[in-house]
Amino acid sequence: DDALRRLYVACTRAQSQLTLWWANSKKNTAASPLQRVLYSPRGQAPVVPALAYPPPLPSPSELPWLAAGGIEVSVAAERQASAAASHRKPAPLPAPPAFTREIDDWRRTSYSGITADAHDSPFLPDEPETPAPAQPDTPPDSDAPLSPLAGFPGGTAFGSLVHEIFEQLDWFAPAAAALPALEARLLQSAESALQRYPLPVAAPDLAAGLLPSLLTPLGGLTGGRPLAAIPTSERLAELDFEYPMPAQASVRDIAALWRETVPADDLLSGYAAALANPALAGQRLFGALNGSIDVVLRVAGRYLVIDYKTNSLGPVAELRPQLYHPQAMAAEMISCHYPLQAALYCVALHRFLGRRLPDYRPEAHLGGVGYLFVRGMDGADPTMAGGWPTGVFGWYPPTALVLGLSELLGGGK
Repeated sequence: DDALRRLYVACTRAQSQLTLWWANSKKNTAASPLQRVLYSPRGQAPVVPALAYPPPLPSPSELPWLAAGGIEVSVAAERQASAAASHRKPAPLPAPPAFTREIDDWRRTSYSGITADAHDSPFLPDEPETPAPAQPDTPPDSDAPLSPLAGFPGGTAFGSLVHEIFEQLDWFAPAAAALPALEARLLQSAESALQRYPLPVAAPDLAAGLLPSLLTPLGGLTGGRPLAAIPTSERLAELDFEYPMPAQASVRDIAALWRETVPADDLLSGYAAALANPALAGQRLFGALNGSIDVVLRVAGRYLVIDYKTNSLGPVAELRPQLYHPQAMAAEMISCHYPLQAALYCVALHRFLGRRLPDYRPEAHLGGVGYLFVRGMDGADPTMAGGWPTGVFGWYPPTALVLGLSELLGGGK
């Protein structure tokens, strides 16, 4: 049975010495697996121990087959407390130690850890420093084509699925003749990712829905080229980082730096007000920050931070690419605190390049940030106002912001 099997496993793992303890207790000993092995009949085959061997039985030290088998039996001496000792008063317990120093706020955290409380407690400032990005008054055209990913599920699981596909996919297809091979690789990647994230979606439909995001031009970030036109040799996927934050800055200090360095005409200039959320502003950034950048791209000697997003800016069944215009994406960025994520990731890239490029200059090598809202990327060539295709939010953080934030966190410029 199972109890005997466990005893066998325990006894056969020893290589040099095995020590077993036996005690004659009133409740447990009779049915214990060791008792059943010790007192089962000898010289009979097969031996099937009874379920229990209750006393009276000889002591194991009186079992001759143990010594014959090379097993030494030692009897532990009984301990008897003296009468005098039983009446002694117990010694007083030592006084507990007292804390004489303060516990600091050092912690190992991430962008998600910093913003977790803010997501749980929405904050609207009394007087926004900058109005929220303007949204068009006209509703989306009901006759416009649906998003290639309309109807696909929402939630973090779907986002993880898309990230897994893009991380593993060789997306390079610089010419139309290479498109069928890309479609085949994308389907294979979707099938593989669905093994890890089993969502109720069909791999062919998912691959077809994601293909336009690989063919959508990325505006000024890449000189109008889509992801499919950028060799994967110029891609660094899932760049993990961890850097120290010894300066004990606060999020409130980041808000002040944001006001000083981000110009008023920037769509993300108003994010400084969002950083005033009480769940954010008082946090001390002291310890270490870790994270993972979805993709770093090298384009024409400049390095871009790329992040994939699967946010729905409307009902998932009725999503249309036109909903993903710059103002709407900027509002979503601010609401989700993505600007803080982008800035912290730019600091990580800045420190990474500073240690690897001998001629590194941030103003020349930092190429901007691209947040790719894949549900709004339809592969079309026409761009929205401001020169950006639908679903592509391009941002060029001021160099002063990146350098100032790096110094603020304690790593120097």
